[in-house]
Amino acid sequence: MIFKIMSYNILAERQMARRATHLAEDSICRSSTYRNRRILAELENSNSDIVCLQEVAYTDGSYKFFIDELSSLGYRVI
Repeated sequence: MIFKIMSYNILAERQMARRATHLAEDSICRSSTYRNRRILAELENSNSDIVCLQEVAYTDGSYKFFIDELSSLGYRVI
């Protein structure tokens, strides 16, 4: 059996201030809402069997967003 696995570092919002120099100046690009939607599109387009996410934060709503959205795409979230 062959699996397609995707790993993605969400870059928790608390880390954004430390790494802001590497990101676009436009604050909308740094917002978790904007980034989460774009990342979700990447995950959906990857058609992966297993998705591993790092730095998914409770505080900025990313955790609930990805649980809800990935569950609706048929992933079992653990």
